[in-house]
Amino acid sequence: MVVAVAAMVEEEEAAAVEVRVREYDGDRDRDGVEEVERECEVGSSGGGGSGKMCLFTDLLGDPLCRIRNSPAYLMLVAEIATDTGTGGGGGTRIVGLVRGCVKSVVSGSSHCGDDLRI
Repeated sequence: MVVAVAAMVEEEEAAAVEVRVREYDGDRDRDGVEEVERECEVGSSGGGGSGKMCLFTDLLGDPLCRIRNSPAYLMLVAEIATDTGTGGGGGTRIVGLVRGCVKSVVSGSSHCGDDLRI
């Protein structure tokens, strides 16, 4: 699972913001998702930053490209309403995303019908 959240949400916005989480739509959301990915750093923003985590990654040994290109993937976006139509379009801005996928796990002694879904 990969969770990315833009650290650019202003404090005054955060007090009265309604966040909507929905399924990713490639035609509508591609630019907004790429913007969030550019804003995020891996790990905490130590040093002069606020020290808040802005990107959490748990790939369980998988490269990101496998999750993104997996046929069984599901990607969710979190968006907030804005006055300008940047990000997801329609007066919204994408401020976070969640990527993940379902993989079959088989142990050496199990049979094909005994897979576990994770």
